[in-house]
Amino acid sequence: MDNLLNTLAELFGMKNSPEITEIDIDGAQPLPKGIKQDFLKHCSKGKHALDSYFNIAKNANGDYTFEGAIAYHEQNKLLYLKQDIPASHIHGGIVSKIGSEESFSWEAHGESYSDLASKTEKYVLSENPEKNENGYESVTAKITNKLGLHARAAGTFVKEAVKYKADIYVRNGKDVPLADVEIHGKKYIDGKSIMGLLTLAAGNGSNLEILAKGEDSKKAISGLAEIITNKFYED
Repeated sequence: MDNLLNTLAELFGMKNSPEITEIDIDGAQPLPKGIKQDFLKHCSKGKHALDSYFNIAKNANGDYTFEGAIAYHEQNKLLYLKQDIPASHIHGGIVSKIGSEESFSWEAHGESYSDLASKTEKYVLSENPEKNENGYESVTAKITNKLGLHARAAGTFVKEAVKYKADIYVRNGKDVPLADVEIHGKKYIDGKSIMGLLTLAAGNGSNLEILAKGEDSKKAISGLAEIITNKFYED
């Protein structure tokens, strides 16, 4: 676990290791005071050995609070991490990601703590979502799973997309004949349509451009980019 803690310390300028509380995943014991139920919910048992959920947010002192939960399913344990970080230790990229919502969250799933460390680093240091001139949040993510955006992967994407109220549109670097909308001269398909996604013929190595517009658009593109980065949880 040291490699994960070291990665977090480097990314967020932590001078000390986070406080760690161990909890039973099955919820047999009451949650310690201050630990959010959301952290348990996001680490529900899946096919990975380790599931994690992290959040960093501004606090009342004008600094930042880092929180995270790592579920170690083999031992039915959840590790809850917390650390306050002075604003002077947070680099500009993190501040940009937090933005007007004053917080951002992400998930990482893997078979080892080194998996979580590499995926966390990749997510936090990835290109920040940008808002284009039409008011859409946008991000580009590369497909790296072996089979690309096939039916099951498209289903995983849509299952995430429909959680958000925002309109979501996707393109694969080129226009498609059955486009649903044209934005700034480019044609996109509906990101909440499995059939639409399959028309993109996006194989391994394709770069998907995702646009979202609505009250939760920033969360939408972050969540969808995370799914692509994690190979649609297939490999």
